[in-house]
Amino acid sequence: MAKKSGKSKLIVEAIRHEDASRKNIPTAEYESVMEETAKYDVRVAYERLNRDLDPQLVWRGKDEQDQSDLVVNAPPLYIQEKVHPKVLIDDLLRETQEASMPRLVRANRVDAGIRSLAYIRYADDFPVIPMTNFWSDVGWSLGADKTYVVQTGTQIIERCLIMATDPGDLVLDPTCGSGTTATVAEQWGRRWITIDTSRVALALARARIMGARYPYYLLADSQEGAAKEAELQRSLTNHQPLATHHSSNIRHGFVYQRVPHITLKSIANNTEIDVIWDKYQKILEPIRENLNKALKQKWEEWEIPRDLNDKWSKDAKQLHADWWQNRIARQKEIDASIAAKADFEFLYDKPYEDKSKVRVAGPFTVESLSPHRVLTVGVDDELV
Repeated sequence: MAKKSGKSKLIVEAIRHEDASRKNIPTAEYESVMEETAKYDVRVAYERLNRDLDPQLVWRGKDEQDQSDLVVNAPPLYIQEKVHPKVLIDDLLRETQEASMPRLVRANRVDAGIRSLAYIRYADDFPVIPMTNFWSDVGWSLGADKTYVVQTGTQIIERCLIMATDPGDLVLDPTCGSGTTATVAEQWGRRWITIDTSRVALALARARIMGARYPYYLLADSQEGAAKEAELQRSLTNHQPLATHHSSNIRHGFVYQRVPHITLKSIANNTEIDVIWDKYQKILEPIRENLNKALKQKWEEWEIPRDLNDKWSKDAKQLHADWWQNRIARQKEIDASIAAKADFEFLYDKPYEDKSKVRVAGPFTVESLSPHRVLTVGVDDELV
């Protein structure tokens, strides 16, 4: 699907002060051809009556006894470098555009219209939709198993905790109820404190947490998590051994699923596309030349038909099949490079799970005001 950008082109401008330029200042390369009188310092005298001419050289208030002129040496100045940021940026933009446009064409991301070019964007370039403050997917937790009528659905609590806390943070729920907040916090690696005045509520929450089974999410600070992270980043090679020391610190979080966020900029700046293109060109070009020779054609790469003709010879059909096989392999490798080099977004509600492990709740305590007693008072409100 081709998508035309509605943004206007960014223009780089600068403000020039034409009437405030200094004249007759030579550049450094003209020093050798200057007149001898211009190569030496010039002695300049300032009257002491005006001490504001050079306050750094005159110690004000201490030189009243010396009324002679202040004489300083003024050495000649040379321009060492003329810097024009606008010119540098314009050159950089031109070089970037000249290098990035062929890269977009090679990645098959440019659609040629009648009068303009359009950027081809696919649905899986960014296959998710950012969450807003309208949560239509959670509804009112209708149909969910509830212990109390007013019990909050776990999906709402999950979203709030994931949004507002990190693994290892402390969550306080002063209205325990059936212990939904404590259960969700335990599942997502948060510490928790829950309070209730009813012993029934605490007993329900205690039994619920003790009997719960949670998915075992891969910790980022673990051997398995590091291996998974390296696999996702395509950085696990024979020359990059994994670290052997991990403390399984929950504060480092989990290994989360992620989705690519492919943009025009990430494709244009991906130099690996050029490497892949050059590698396959050494294979495709000889095949194309032999195919043209066998069929007496002058096809360019984009003109080679996708379907073969039954009237072609056996050799031509094989050349055609070989060409398209390598052509498709090149595109797949380029697409994989684009996905790997592009920015990505973490899905914090979808950490990777180790299916071989079952997690139960960690140790917790049940505390109360003990012993339970009632203080009696006398007639004059004194303790008895």
